[in-house]
Amino acid sequence: MTVADADATPDIQPLYLLDLNVFFDATRKRRATPAAEKILAAALSSGVRLAVTSEFVKELQRTAIGKDDPVLSFAKQLPSVSGPSKKEIESLAARLSPIVFSEKTRDGKISTNDVSDLKHLAEAILVGAAGFVTSERAIIRAQAVLLEQHHLSVWSTEDFATFVTPAFEDLSVAGHAEHDLSFRDAALTEEAKVFLTDHGASEQAIAAFSRRDAADKRFRYVAARESTALVAFAAYRSSTGPNDQAGLLLVADPRHPATSTAVDFLVEHAVRTSVLSRPSRIELPHISGQSVTRRSAVANGFLASESGSDGPLRKISIGTVITPSTWSTMRDRVESSTGLALPRDCPMFENDEQEVAIALDGKGATVSLADLESMMAPGLFLLPGRPVAIVPIRRVWAEDLVGGVQLGLLPKPEAAFRSRRVYFASVTNQYNLVRGRPIIIYESGKKGGSGAAVAVARVSKAEVLSKVHAPEALLRAAVVRGAQLDKLVKGATVLAVWFDNVMRFESPVSFNRMEGFGMDDKTKLVKSHMLKFDTAVQILNAGRPNAR
Repeated sequence: MTVADADATPDIQPLYLLDLNVFFDATRKRRATPAAEKILAAALSSGVRLAVTSEFVKELQRTAIGKDDPVLSFAKQLPSVSGPSKKEIESLAARLSPIVFSEKTRDGKISTNDVSDLKHLAEAILVGAAGFVTSERAIIRAQAVLLEQHHLSVWSTEDFATFVTPAFEDLSVAGHAEHDLSFRDAALTEEAKVFLTDHGASEQAIAAFSRRDAADKRFRYVAARESTALVAFAAYRSSTGPNDQAGLLLVADPRHPATSTAVDFLVEHAVRTSVLSRPSRIELPHISGQSVTRRSAVANGFLASESGSDGPLRKISIGTVITPSTWSTMRDRVESSTGLALPRDCPMFENDEQEVAIALDGKGATVSLADLESMMAPGLFLLPGRPVAIVPIRRVWAEDLVGGVQLGLLPKPEAAFRSRRVYFASVTNQYNLVRGRPIIIYESGKKGGSGAAVAVARVSKAEVLSKVHAPEALLRAAVVRGAQLDKLVKGATVLAVWFDNVMRFESPVSFNRMEGFGMDDKTKLVKSHMLKFDTAVQILNAGRPNAR
């Protein structure tokens, strides 16, 4: 089972990490220098998003020529990803060793440089990069296995240069503007039927999502509009029993510039609606010409069925956080409601790439913890020992960043309609707010805030970037404008943290109550910090997070 990378959304470019040898190719006269120069040129022209790992900088520091090495100085200007822990990197690097350096591993001849290469690769996987660019032949030879087992595309320097060159040369100057979208409950009117038919839905598909009579309460319809123009239309069919699955018919105008935002919201909204009472399965039928809708569904954890590219997409959602104390009960609920069997005993946490054995409709498989949570989103598995951070957010941004399933009458910023939102933090948090980390969201008590933990989420990725070069699309996803960003975080750089799997607390947990659970923070949650595992569990049990 595989889940699409979170970067694979229309308005945020995928992130690629550079190996150290590619950087040396660009800064020294070598055979691959022209290709490496094209890659850096693409990055400078915003044609591709490149970054380096913490291991990249450490390795350069080990080989630097004095304190003023110009190569090291230049490398430090490149964006860097937020690093997983040393233990996680070393654990995954050890597992990658027989894949990349099979003979050397067998003969016990792994060199210091080999270990460094494996750490680069492990960090790229752990931060969720779309690709890793390298000239190391052993890594390139292992590209098929790395893609299959870890969802990481490996590129040679020359191939990647060819891939990015036309992309950045043909970039439009216009970019993407913010959209004035509204979402309202609707009816299956003649206008809606014409819209559905014009954009690929068959009469049979429409009939399957039509009420039989006024007393039929299984269906709900939502229309997405910009001004008066209909951008997308969704029809939800709720499940009628534990063994029934919910359905979603979603059709959008593929030519409208607001389509990607509209369908992202409607896909997530449908999933959250389906899981309000119990874990659920939801099916999205294939509609010809709706590739944008299909991509958004895959990015939100839907999986293709065995019938292929023209078959329906399906998803399972649990709608809450499973802790060690609720594992047995929730395991039974998930299996009875969806047919998916989790391990009998709650596994200990190792890292986000650890394999979890599951079975769906009697067919066994293994899937990484990160992919399992994406498949079953919204939902998190707080396995014993899993690190959890608590993150303060000001009230002015908290509501739109936390969101919910209510369609509200007031206009909202674009971030409120995105399944993945962005939080800006000081770069000092880059070792706390890393990919895969559960975060408890605390609404600051300043300026009328509640002074309480209000939600839980998961970091889907994090990277350090320059404030000056922060893309407009990224600022919109964070409900922040450029001038606000400058006031929000001090310094020239900022840590951009994408988060997903957001679940609100039914009962917000006050600061004083969290202190009673063992939270020790003398700064009064002015900044993010790590929680003890038992404290995090008590906060979650008290808050009762769910998909509402």
